[in-house]
Amino acid sequence: MRRVLPLFLLLTFAFCSNVQAERIPSWMRRCVHNIYDDGVCDVDGLMSYDGSATFGIDVDDDGTDDFVFTTSGMTMPRVAAPCRTFGDSDTADTDDNAQICANCTTTTADIEECDVTIDSQRAGSMTTCFTIDGDGGITLGCADNASVTLTTDGTGTAEVVLPAGSVDSTEVLDATLTATDMAATLTFADAFLMDFGANVTDATEGLILPGHATDCTTATAEGQACWEEDATSVYVGDGSAAKIVGGRHVASIPVQAGAWSVDGTQCALPTEVTINSGAKLFTVICTDNAASVFDFNIPAMPDSYDGGTVTVEMQYIQTAADTNVISWDIACACRGDSDAMNSTFGTAVENSVTFTTANDIEHATTAAITCDGTCAAGDTMFFKGTMDAATTTTAVATLHMVGAKVEYTKDLSD
Repeated sequence: MRRVLPLFLLLTFAFCSNVQAERIPSWMRRCVHNIYDDGVCDVDGLMSYDGSATFGIDVDDDGTDDFVFTTSGMTMPRVAAPCRTFGDSDTADTDDNAQICANCTTTTADIEECDVTIDSQRAGSMTTCFTIDGDGGITLGCADNASVTLTTDGTGTAEVVLPAGSVDSTEVLDATLTATDMAATLTFADAFLMDFGANVTDATEGLILPGHATDCTTATAEGQACWEEDATSVYVGDGSAAKIVGGRHVASIPVQAGAWSVDGTQCALPTEVTINSGAKLFTVICTDNAASVFDFNIPAMPDSYDGGTVTVEMQYIQTAADTNVISWDIACACRGDSDAMNSTFGTAVENSVTFTTANDIEHATTAAITCDGTCAAGDTMFFKGTMDAATTTTAVATLHMVGAKVEYTKDLSD
């Protein structure tokens, strides 16, 4: 009896704490009393045990032993529905309010397979809320459960570990993943296709590219895309540089001084010259006078021109050792098919540069110029430069104007 007494005590305490008092057989209650009283369990129904015999205990008085003690230990008999029930802890009624069931069977391969369930009473009937299928999966929760909460200490990783690839996309709540849920770099597998479908109907749908306010030249990685906001242009990296592939882009049209129109007095006609033994070129030289004016035009703006503002870059060569300033005010006008020619230009914008070294070519660019008229691709664009005599301090007699470059924005979709 000594070898089985501790186990018997454990079983006794377990049943005493989980079932209603009136359902515990009277002999077991007396046995517990005697054990506490003198350490001897000598009531009816429990024989003296010396380890050589086998005996059973019928806990629920149904005529079947619920626990069988042998020389090898304790066993529970196989029954059709091996469940252990639990009643109200406050003994308010005698109904079974929960049960634990273990159904073990032998498969055709003579291998034991056991299913375990935990049931609780819901609306008058038992509902299985936890299942271990011996040859299947584990089910946690009931259909009428509002939620299942897993609680850990919340530190470190692997708080809840799932097998790789075990979560289906339908198990993720729609519209809940944010940027912080993703890795900093996502690399898709070969043959992966991201298809947004034909579903863009307003500004809240589709794909917005990563961008920069003013400069996408750092997006040089192979295939890296960048939207440059101020230029409304798309750049894609080729591994060494960012190449513009769409949107708006700055393009230019050069105009040599030999194609300028001048009055021949305040500004001399274009003349071919050789400066400092260099190559021959045509230049224009003007006097230091507010009446010094030059004109040039572009017969037709390219089809890609977006009709916006333009800038003018001037090229100068000062052959004298002069460190002073040249300043011009440049305006423009655009005229399309059937537009009337007139003398109206837009607001002039300054173009000026300070010279530093004789015979150096100096470039200077205006701010954006708004041309008179409603400009569009194909228009003729006229430019007029008027010397600002008040701010010009350089020796103009030795100042050669080489030409100009008109810069405009173009739409690469054209």
